[in-house]
Amino acid sequence: MDAVLFFLEGFPELLSSLGIVMLISSAIAFFLVLVMIYYARFVRKVVLGRYEPLGSAGPTPVFVLKGTPRARCPGCGTLVIRGWRYCPSCGREIGSLWPRKAREGPG
Repeated sequence: MDAVLFFLEGFPELLSSLGIVMLISSAIAFFLVLVMIYYARFVRKVVLGRYEPLGSAGPTPVFVLKGTPRARCPGCGTLVIRGWRYCPSCGREIGSLWPRKAREGPG
């Protein structure tokens, strides 16, 4: 009889612990579903031709919008796009490939 009472006394704590575990597990599962949806939409855009591969920055592939202006890094010849300050392949500064427009002052 005492064993049954001990089990029943600890039961609410067990339910509370299981509830916390279930809540955390649900949050992780929800996050993973969102990541899968994001990548599925991105792959769809690549398949439809909106994005195209440019190269890679280390092990990570780099995709750009189709028709984005490009240049080659003077150091290694890797394709780079406007706005990048450094080459993702060799690390050379490439900001000078695209001259900045001088801002006109007032008057």
